[in-house]
Amino acid sequence: MKKFYHLFLVAIILCISGCSIVNSVKSAYELTKCKFDYNRISDVSIANVKVSEGLTVSNIANLSKFLLSDFSSLPIDMIVHLDVTNPSEKTASIHGCDYTINIDGLDIAEGNLNSPFEVEAGKTGIMSLRVQTDLKSVITADNRSKIVTMVKNLSGISSDKSKIDLNLKPYFKSNNRVVSSISIPVSFEYNGKQSK
Repeated sequence: MKKFYHLFLVAIILCISGCSIVNSVKSAYELTKCKFDYNRISDVSIANVKVSEGLTVSNIANLSKFLLSDFSSLPIDMIVHLDVTNPSEKTASIHGCDYTINIDGLDIAEGNLNSPFEVEAGKTGIMSLRVQTDLKSVITADNRSKIVTMVKNLSGISSDKSKIDLNLKPYFKSNNRVVSSISIPVSFEYNGKQSK
């Protein structure tokens, strides 16, 4: 009788574990049906100049001085906010999301949203992705002017827009393994004046 009881408990645990995996897969699949749109970019800092606080004379002077120098390092920090609209009748959720960001044709960063994200059926949620990078690995003599133009666009010094391409790779965890979903591309244009 004891043996039967133990087998019964093991069967229940396996069933619950299996149901959990199936639910995680279904919720992650629902996220692939969601619509991802640009919401805003906040907390932009370029070369340690906080341009999100507005283009003050001091900020413009500091950025201009930096761009005219022979810079070999360019730290960029910002938060990209995306609207995630769930048209489904089921909740969409993931355990996390890896992402890459490309600005004006330059692969500038990889990152990770290392926390659960969920959007209820028929609702819109905001996914916020922190981008922290130093462009020293991509700065070359050939693309230096392109990087200067990108900085002017992101800061709002220029009135032109930069093209931003995100590639999202949502994942869920199961039995201490990370299982990735399909890639979700999101593209938009941005100028620092938009966030003012």
